[in-house]
Amino acid sequence: MNNTIWSSNSSRVPENPLAQLLETGNFVVRDSAMTGSESYVWQSFDFPSDTILLAGMKLGWNFKRGLNQYMTSWKNATDPSLGAYTYGMDNDVLPQFVFAEGSSKRFHTGPWNGLRFPGSYVSNNTNTVIKPTFVYNTNEIYYTFEAAESSITTRLQLSELGVMQRLVLNKGSTEWALMYIFLDDQCKNYGEYGANGICRINKVPICDCLQGFVPKSPKKWVVLNRTGGCKRETTLDCQKGEGFLKLQNVKPPDLLDILVNKSMSTEECEANCLKNCSCIAYSNSDIRSGGSGCVMWFGNLSDMREFVEDLGKQDIFIQMPASELGK
Repeated sequence: MNNTIWSSNSSRVPENPLAQLLETGNFVVRDSAMTGSESYVWQSFDFPSDTILLAGMKLGWNFKRGLNQYMTSWKNATDPSLGAYTYGMDNDVLPQFVFAEGSSKRFHTGPWNGLRFPGSYVSNNTNTVIKPTFVYNTNEIYYTFEAAESSITTRLQLSELGVMQRLVLNKGSTEWALMYIFLDDQCKNYGEYGANGICRINKVPICDCLQGFVPKSPKKWVVLNRTGGCKRETTLDCQKGEGFLKLQNVKPPDLLDILVNKSMSTEECEANCLKNCSCIAYSNSDIRSGGSGCVMWFGNLSDMREFVEDLGKQDIFIQMPASELGK
């Protein structure tokens, strides 16, 4: 029939190609003369599909190879062609992970802050099962993990229904057990509480306007339709006395309209935001060693949430008129 069933865009042509399924779960094609090396013509770990496995499988970007490694759900339970959901790294300005349905964002983790992705937190017992690693340099940016114990195999899966979950296979077992489901709380949905709103999972109601902001549509807000968001109660006018309201332990807003300067000090960041009436908030781009670098947000703040547990002091500073700072 002479029909092409599968192909690779690799520029390397092995003299004697050999396909192997490695113990890590990586399916590779290499030259049979190089069976002792990790030099592959093609490997399945570069194309995660709906599952990211162990032993070095990465989610992120390889800039030298122009490779974007991200998860894609199956079309349905029996059809492995591309589905509607993706989970991968958005690297326009600062690296953050985004869960999307088609072209619509459904969740964002917040940007890498030197220690973690603030919104990717699940629970402290996660580290008893996996050892996560994040690499960020000029050649590549990626997340990967290893199993904490040799008796455990674990994988992250994005189902055809858009459910992302971690599964665990214990030694001697033949069935994958569900460890947890990602994005499994009431603050999970992107934009549900609108611009300049914040989700506080331990409050009732959980959706609230930031201090100094009021609902754009009070009537809709009362009947739990908060997508219209919030607006300032008092407009900024850059007069003397304006300052900042500190929000502690939050997931930063999405990176929609921002300026980033990684060499700027915290004091310089505050001063630059304060003299610009369009700057609505600022934060450190790196929270290690007391904080450094600068991220400034302009326009509206989208998809914020407050955490109950302390995740390393990710603080956001909202610019406020003097009249609001005394409340």
